[in-house]
Amino acid sequence: MKFPRIANTALALLLAAASFSPAFAEDGKLKLTSRSEKEVVEVKEGKKSVTLAPAEKVVPGDVVVFTNHYKNAGSAPAEDVVISNPVPKHMTYLDGSAFGEGATITFSFDKGKSFETPGKLVKTEKGKKRTARAEEYTHIRWSFKNPIPAGKEGELGFRARLK
Repeated sequence: MKFPRIANTALALLLAAASFSPAFAEDGKLKLTSRSEKEVVEVKEGKKSVTLAPAEKVVPGDVVVFTNHYKNAGSAPAEDVVISNPVPKHMTYLDGSAFGEGATITFSFDKGKSFETPGKLVKTEKGKKRTARAEEYTHIRWSFKNPIPAGKEGELGFRARLK
């Protein structure tokens, strides 16, 4: 079986996931960092457990959790914050896995040209309209409903499977 050429370091995954479009706090102090971790599944005595480990090496079928940590390091609230993340090229977004408290999560299937909630993303193929499937998502966007207070921090992210 032939697999696509994939870099096997966490750095490559982080670079792929670290494309942000944030609106910064008035004093420009919204800080973002990202990490990628591989899900490691173990079965002991018939019980399944899942842990996370640095995504130093991934192979087709592995699930990677992409997490973005944000912090308003400024002295003023960060308003109208929007963070966008591409789904890395050789990954498939796992439906329902995006998380981010306090943010509205929308998706794109057209490389970030348009965003909408699942079910409202409509593709036209051969003259027929249909709802886009999660595996077709190319980008994810988190839009914060309220300003992020000074000093506040949190995490947002998603899971994807290596093709």
